[in-house]
Amino acid sequence: MSSITALGSERFSTARAEARWSKVNGTKNSRTLVASAVAVSSKVLGSVWGLLACKCIILVVSAFDIYLTVKYVEFLPELELNPVGRWLLGVDKGPRCDLQQAAAFITAKFAGNVLVLAIIETLAHCGFRRVGFVAGAVALFQILLGVFLCFAGTSE
Repeated sequence: MSSITALGSERFSTARAEARWSKVNGTKNSRTLVASAVAVSSKVLGSVWGLLACKCIILVVSAFDIYLTVKYVEFLPELELNPVGRWLLGVDKGPRCDLQQAAAFITAKFAGNVLVLAIIETLAHCGFRRVGFVAGAVALFQILLGVFLCFAGTSE
């Protein structure tokens, strides 16, 4: 048996011994807690309802973002923090920023949302095991974006 195989089997037997020890003593070490949390979140987020909830969160926050973009279109050059968004606002030339001058910006936002949802759906359809984590991470980012959009200008 090679030294690499022996090292791998030694690590495996050590992990197995730790798992048996925690079962016998009724205690859980940090590895078992993390493994349990990952397993539960993988089941929840990877389920049909978990993916649907993540996709709904992504859609709702994206729609709210586009709504605010259209509502405050006159102030977009001053409000937009993303450099790519600022560049897209400059693509459509015009004397002032109104809805027609922000068309490329709004289209890029919409296309990005559709692309993200299509990638999540494709990963789920292909049987990617960690699609729940991908969808959950994007949904968490969208929640943070929604909180930022709601409370960014209220620091008084």
